Amino acid sequence: MSTIPVKLTEEQFNTYIKPHLSVAKRGYVSRQPLFQIFNLVLHVLHTGSQWEETPVPTDGDNNPLMSWQVPRYHFYKWSKDGSFDRLFQAGILEIRYELNVSILNFDGSHSAAKKGAKKLPIKDEKRLKQAISSP
Repeated sequence: MSTIPVKLTEEQFNTYIKPHLSVAKRGYVSRQPLFQIFNLVLHVLHTGSQWEETPVPTDGDNNPLMSWQVPRYHFYKWSKDGSFDRLFQAGILEIRYELNVSILNFDGSHSAAKKGAKKLPIKDEKRLKQAISSP
């Protein structure tokens, strides 16, 4: 089971997420609550689906309440203005005493290496083949 949240309640959003996101100070303000938009962004990030396939909420007559472009717009806006960076840093600060950094490997020392590489460079290999095949 994933420990990364894929859906937040309005209370969780207002407590942990909203203080770190930029919101409109003037101009257009979305009619949909930001926590619903953020949940749609989480859905796309978690599932890897395309923005056009985002399951937007509908009203009683099955009409969409917003376009798939609304969460996409907010995602790009929050990415560009550093809101996601602030959110990540705040999350790390929140759990910094629970992190066990002794097992983190940032240098790639535990990444898989390809085995069975050829020992000779390509030119030397060609010369060797020519020397063997010529009488």
